[in-house]
Amino acid sequence: MEIKSGNIDSYLKKPNPGHCIFLFYGQDTGLVTERAAFLEKSALSNTSDPFASVRIDGQELVSDPVRLTDEANTVGLFGDSKIIRINAIGSKSIHKAIEPLLKAPPENTWIIIEAGDLKKSAPLRKIMEKATIAVTLPCYIDAVDALNRVLDEELQSANLRISPEARQNLIANLGADRLASRGEIRKLCLYVHGKDVIEVNHVDEIVGDVAQHQTDRILDSAGLGDMRLLERELQQALSSGNTASGIAIMALRHFQNIERACNLVDNGSNAASALQKTVPYLHFKRRTALTSQIQNWSVLMAKRACIRLNSTILEMRQNYALSDTILVETLTAIASSQRNKQR
Repeated sequence: MEIKSGNIDSYLKKPNPGHCIFLFYGQDTGLVTERAAFLEKSALSNTSDPFASVRIDGQELVSDPVRLTDEANTVGLFGDSKIIRINAIGSKSIHKAIEPLLKAPPENTWIIIEAGDLKKSAPLRKIMEKATIAVTLPCYIDAVDALNRVLDEELQSANLRISPEARQNLIANLGADRLASRGEIRKLCLYVHGKDVIEVNHVDEIVGDVAQHQTDRILDSAGLGDMRLLERELQQALSSGNTASGIAIMALRHFQNIERACNLVDNGSNAASALQKTVPYLHFKRRTALTSQIQNWSVLMAKRACIRLNSTILEMRQNYALSDTILVETLTAIASSQRNKQR
């Protein structure tokens, strides 16, 4: 069963008791994580077992599918309900681990799966949508009304107000990722602590900071094939404390946007229109660079970059000490492929 995106928040407040396997997937991996965490927290409020929550990496289930069935059928310490949360973002499909549980559901166990952007034909999504005990919950990049709701939630929590101009400026700098957006809003609320109203200057001072602009330059230099700028910005970013994994995740989202925009161009849109539909809240300073990338990339090239970045994120998790080197090699290879195309 699939829950339509507009009904997901209301569904999560009162999930169907007949559902025990939940698949959160989509372009906005931050929203995927936030919603999965909300569901887990709600479920755990009904148990007294401190060990009721189990985490499993999706790649582990690819190599050992039976592990999930064994874990799901293991009775908790106090016999209460149990949560198994699976991070399958960036891993290969885990449908073989899920199939046995769809046929023989475990008792008192909820399985919560986080995945990336899955196509309609993806095996995991297909088997989940056909099952009566399972539900899929797509998580798309936040629209402006959803971002305003998140902003209002945080303002109410912090007992703050925001001027119309500041709200407009803030929303224009959010939207690529729900968790990142919420984090920026909380950072802004903390920054103006002691005041009553958030003004435009507060947004300019704290949101979209130097680190974010540096990440944008890294992504754009890779997309434009500018090897020299990419090398310099990567070196500065990594030496100043930015994590390789964080940059890799941002790079994956960047090239997912490029892929979607190129697909729109192939279907008749011009580059500017495709950019507006794909990244509607883009800062004006990046429009030229991104428009150029859409014009010079193809759907196939962007798809290959996304596949490589997915593999990179997984490899970095497995080899944390080599994360910086793995990231540099991947982005350099992506930039090199674009540079060779231009020759």
